[in-house]
Amino acid sequence: MSVEAFSWALNVPVGGNAKVVLLGLANHAHADGTYAFPSLATLARYAHCDRSTAKRNVHKLVEAGWIVPDGNGPNGQVNYRLAMGGQNAPGAPVPREGGAPVPPEPSKEPSTSVPTAEKTLVEPETSNGHLEAQLFAREENLGEIVSGEVVEIAPPLRFNGKPVPPPLAADALAALAYFNEQTGQAVKARTASGKPSEGLSRILGAMTEHPEVRIVYRRMIEHTLVSRWWGNDDPHPGVIFGKGVVEQSIQRARAPRPMPSLRGLTPSGRAIAKLLAAQGE
Repeated sequence: MSVEAFSWALNVPVGGNAKVVLLGLANHAHADGTYAFPSLATLARYAHCDRSTAKRNVHKLVEAGWIVPDGNGPNGQVNYRLAMGGQNAPGAPVPREGGAPVPPEPSKEPSTSVPTAEKTLVEPETSNGHLEAQLFAREENLGEIVSGEVVEIAPPLRFNGKPVPPPLAADALAALAYFNEQTGQAVKARTASGKPSEGLSRILGAMTEHPEVRIVYRRMIEHTLVSRWWGNDDPHPGVIFGKGVVEQSIQRARAPRPMPSLRGLTPSGRAIAKLLAAQGE
């Protein structure tokens, strides 16, 4: 059992059998939330319910974005990754039963506003720190003064007319930040009206249709940028996550890296090199 995964699951705002099922998955997960593949019979035993009830609550957790299917375990059972991150931080939107996020209640403290002051909307900090403060819009006569600057937390993301679960939003924002880091660009997360930008929309669409993208987006970005299949133009998120190309990007991420030269290495060095190559590191 991982203390980190179990502690995270304890603080996820779900109750009933869904909470017990989530704790059961965390009981089998690694410290980073990966490799959780207990059988439905095991989860049903934890929750003192039948297999169909356990299965239904697993689906609830998937729909809410708290867990992500990640292939299969050694005996064919579904392997899950816990969406461990910053979504449970104070002030973060909390999913309702079924996954629809509830916006934080507005502050009851009196605010100090200044006419014609600029408001800088800031994305909430993501779990891996890639997007600690992305500035994406300025407006007037809104917000509160913080250290001489008007700052307001961005509202929850919406995609295709529906609220985006906080774990999915965090993964998509982290993927966009990593794309910017690797390309030296500054693709914004939102438009001036607060809607997801075209780049972020491509990433959200890819992660919604292919949950595996939430796990392998780094390798997708790295391998596709090396391929430069689109030519000499500057890359944009669509060349990696766009419809019709995301499947090829996933295949590039799955491709094993070539075995490094073992010449001159000690026996232990050779063993480490082989292990890293096998793991695709």
